[in-house]
Amino acid sequence: MKRINLPISLTITLLLAALLAIFAVFSILMNSILSDSYTAQGRNITFIEDTQDFRQAIIESQNGLTRYLATENIYKLSEHLEAEANANAILSGIGQFISSDDEASYLYQAMLKSLEAYSKTTTDAYNMFANRQNSYYQKKQEADLIASYLLSYADQLLAMTIADDIDALNSNMHSSRTLMLLNVVFLLFFVGSLLATISIFSSKLRMPLNKLVKQAEMISQSHFDARTELSDSDPQVALLSSTFNRMAEDIDKMMQDLRDKVDAEERLLEEKKKNLEYEAMLDKATFLALQTQTNPHFLYNTLNSIDRTIQLGNTDAARLMLKSLSDLMRYNLSNGDIPAILAEELEITEKYLIIQKMRFSERLEYIIETDEDIAYTTTLPRFTLQPLVENAIIHGLTPKEKGGHLRITAHKDGDHAVIMISDDGIGMDASRLAELASDGHIGIANTKKRLEIFEGRDDVFSISSERGKGTVITIRLGGGNEQESV
Repeated sequence: MKRINLPISLTITLLLAALLAIFAVFSILMNSILSDSYTAQGRNITFIEDTQDFRQAIIESQNGLTRYLATENIYKLSEHLEAEANANAILSGIGQFISSDDEASYLYQAMLKSLEAYSKTTTDAYNMFANRQNSYYQKKQEADLIASYLLSYADQLLAMTIADDIDALNSNMHSSRTLMLLNVVFLLFFVGSLLATISIFSSKLRMPLNKLVKQAEMISQSHFDARTELSDSDPQVALLSSTFNRMAEDIDKMMQDLRDKVDAEERLLEEKKKNLEYEAMLDKATFLALQTQTNPHFLYNTLNSIDRTIQLGNTDAARLMLKSLSDLMRYNLSNGDIPAILAEELEITEKYLIIQKMRFSERLEYIIETDEDIAYTTTLPRFTLQPLVENAIIHGLTPKEKGGHLRITAHKDGDHAVIMISDDGIGMDASRLAELASDGHIGIANTKKRLEIFEGRDDVFSISSERGKGTVITIRLGGGNEQESV
């Protein structure tokens, strides 16, 4: 059989073509693997967004039901039902991302059952409310508890998915480094084979090829900006150098893009986490700041009253006043961010009036009247009434030589619970009334601001007065049922 001897140039050409074909196939395979990984990562991001949307839908459902129970506004019930339906739809969509053998499937099944229980409980709550059954409040609390479980499950899913996403990023980085390393190794093999094949041609080819090898070594040491000079001694060497530079540029760009993407996704995840925390804290922080501002003001005035009683030598009365003060402070400092029932507010305000009655004796007379049907179904911020009563005594009754009368009433007016604090003190003109209602007066302005935040409207508080005829403060809370809390 006659042996076929191919020309050396053709042999080199065929060898080069084979190596480039292998390299292309290898690159396509590796890029396909990376593409699948990034697609999976994209699904994780969609899953995270859907889970966050589910959390928001549950929160909106709670808020809608709470506002409906507070206002009997049918549109608020519609908002609750719409948010609940949205939560169901989102949760169904989340299921496509979770396989039955996945660790998250247990959380997902728990969420399905909890959402079903939440829907049933909320339905019972607003049906009981519509039928005027007082047990709706317990159902509402049960629904809120189930909702807290749902939010906890969603947070666990988010944490699990974010951890998986970070693992995927690390895996992508590792795969990219491996691809880069294999590219460099392949390139070195390519260069070595080419050098071994063409060493028989002439020594003038060896110098540019040696330079090419050195540049490849720099790439292998993570110097991705390394480039080789184009040789004009041989067209084939020039082509090889140009190909090398393009591959180096591609590798450099790929690594830079990957680093940028990792940095961007890490910042995005961190921002999303911060936003969730900030939104939950903002409203509560504003309300508690006003609540905390009231405490020192009240304590200072009350301790002054006790001090004056001791100076007058009435130690028994001072001890009783201290006991009432301790009850007041225990009430104010316990669960300061949780609204109070109207009956509690009236009871603790009466303890304050007992202290003042000991001080002023017959110069102070008071009466408290309330409808029983709103005393235990109306809520308001803690220590709402005491600063207003204190203001009436100090600015209205104390300046009168013979003192006067204070009256606190609470009644239902349509869909509102109306609380009125009236006195027959010295009253005030329009300029003094504006001064008391300004931000510079802690007792009135602070209480007004807290009520506006609590109710979500600015017509909840009003004050009217006429010099020589007394002052009336009116608080209109939305409906006779439980109000929305901060």
